[in-house]
Amino acid sequence: MAKAKTPEEIRAERIANLKDPEARAAIAKVQKEQMVRQLEVLAKQKLEHDQRVADLVRQRAAARDDLRLTPVGAIQHSLGRHPGMNKLKREVETDLVRGYNQQIKAARMPFERKIDRILDAAERRQERAAGPQREPLERGDR
Repeated sequence: MAKAKTPEEIRAERIANLKDPEARAAIAKVQKEQMVRQLEVLAKQKLEHDQRVADLVRQRAAARDDLRLTPVGAIQHSLGRHPGMNKLKREVETDLVRGYNQQIKAARMPFERKIDRILDAAERRQERAAGPQREPLERGDR
């Protein structure tokens, strides 16, 4: 059974089939702008990552501790760390990565729409330039 193509694969095929050099240049320009925007988003995410992890771990640990009160006289763990802190940190980082991927996808979307519009227009021009396509007549139609 054939695997369904992703939108990126379909778009790449459409670009490969494009014959208009002006449209190819316009698409290349949009792709370059898209890459710059994506790198900006990635740089911002990387810059803020450690602080966001620390804040979210602190918030979730506080919320978890509010639900489960510590008995009086309980021994505090060394360095003020709670049991399960590593697991909590992994969960936070997993959630952040999921959010980062959504941010990157959202940043790419306007550029992908623009590329699709350029492709649509170029394909329509190619079809008009090729003229009306006639299907070959079958033996019974002659």
